[in-house]
Amino acid sequence: MRPMTWTTPESGIKPKTVPAVRYARPPILPRELYEPSTLRTIGFILYGVGFFAGFGAVARVIWSVDALPVAARVVLMAPFVFLSGQGMQILGLVGHEGFHLSLHKNKYVSAITGLFTASVIIGFSVTGFAASHWNHHRYTNQASDPDAQVFAKYKNFFSRFMFARLDADAKYALYGLRLSLGLDLPLKVKLPFSKRATTVLANMNFMVTALYASFYVWLTMHDLATGIICVVLPHMVVVHYSGLRPYLEHAGLEEGVLCDTRSRTHPWFTFLYHNINYHLEHHMYPSVPFFNLPKVHAFLRDNGHFARANSAIETTIWGAYSKTTGHYPYPSAGSKDLAWNPLGDTSSS
Repeated sequence: MRPMTWTTPESGIKPKTVPAVRYARPPILPRELYEPSTLRTIGFILYGVGFFAGFGAVARVIWSVDALPVAARVVLMAPFVFLSGQGMQILGLVGHEGFHLSLHKNKYVSAITGLFTASVIIGFSVTGFAASHWNHHRYTNQASDPDAQVFAKYKNFFSRFMFARLDADAKYALYGLRLSLGLDLPLKVKLPFSKRATTVLANMNFMVTALYASFYVWLTMHDLATGIICVVLPHMVVVHYSGLRPYLEHAGLEEGVLCDTRSRTHPWFTFLYHNINYHLEHHMYPSVPFFNLPKVHAFLRDNGHFARANSAIETTIWGAYSKTTGHYPYPSAGSKDLAWNPLGDTSSS
């Protein structure tokens, strides 16, 4: 086993070289960390809506200040347009949580809640994404990881920023279409619903997206500036900025428990992702709700698991974004699949 260097700035321990411990399975968590919360789910949705609609409205107000030169308005608007687009990404992450069945005790309520929320992003089939994503969780950075087939082909920041999400969304849309027609997917792991229920969810996804699209068209026809600032530009932000997220989470890593993804603990990422930035913890315990991921992080950190496994815990903003450059390749799928199945969470009774 090769020696690896680890640092734990949060605990004040100086860097040292230690052999990384390989974990066959993650440590067992208390059962209460798996419990969903309706109030927290509502808060999560409102958080995303506040970003998307609230910051979009601020950008629109800035644009309406005719006393300012156009260039000044554009500069002042830019951060609010970015945050509005990030709000769309947050709403997409609500869909991600919904299909992890962590928004509500009833799995159908959880999935439908996520579906209605994430469909705000036109061109994003959250049902097709979920089908792929369950396989990504089961086979992270391994031979059967579908994400590796998409994201490993992009080797530098520019291609990742411009094309990675478009490529992935096209694949998810195709999966969503196949599911809506009752067709099987070329994936080993199926969603935790009957085939008929999955077909209904996929068709519902398309119908809800059509409703959102109709509203966006009406809004743009009613007020062109509002449509561009509050709909078109946020969509551009979410398509390109979210294309970097897989590299923030997985670039430069390998397969295995505590080794296959990265958490970003700086408050900036918690602000942007509402705890979904604790991605290593999420991969270890996929059904733990988003609001408990910081508790999972503290449990693993305080018990020394990150240090023993040399886990990727990124505490700085630049350190995280540096992983989007070509210096950090996306794992190109290993030669075999590991036996451990993270979708069968280990928890105490």
